[in-house]
Order: sequence, then structure tokens, then C-alpha cells
Amino acid sequence: KDPEDKTKYVEISSDSGAHTFRFAYVDPNKELKKGDKVKKGMSFGVMKRPIDHPDWGKDTSDHIHIEAVEGKEWGGKRIDPSTLLRIGE
Repeated sequence: KDPEDKTKYVEISSDSGAHTFRFAYVDPNKELKKGDKVKKGMSFGVMKRPIDHPDWGKDTSDHIHIEAVEGKEWGGKRIDPSTLLRIGE
């Protein structure tokens, strides 16, 4: 398989370290490096079309998959990201 087919994501931890987010199907902004601060309104990447993945059909619509866990490291207790990001308010 082409390494470009791999699902890409951006991982961002809150300043307090209380939560870590993963935004999947995103081509990361090449100007950002691990440890950089991402401020409100900054672009951390561009949505990647999930249908580019060889295992999915064309009926998969464009979207970004968001996951969240407690703590600064991935692997903590999973939580609903919509409550943290205020999605739907």
C-alpha cells in the first residue's frame, strides 16, 4: 500500500493538559511541528477526502473524525468531543 493512503490525523492537547483531541482525515499543516501552540482561528490542516482510501466506497462523504480522551497523552478515557468543543450549540 502507498503510505499516502494511511489515515492522517492531527493531535492537539489542551493548555491545561486535561484533554487531548485527534482530528482524523486531515492532512496536517506542514508549517506546524510537534509542540507548537495552536491558537483559535489557526489552520492545523486541510480536510482529506476519506473516499481516497482504497477500502471505502464513493458513498463516504467528506468529513473530519474527532476523538477526545482525558489527559495529555493518547490512551486515556474516551469522552464525547462535542461537549468539549461545543458542537451543536
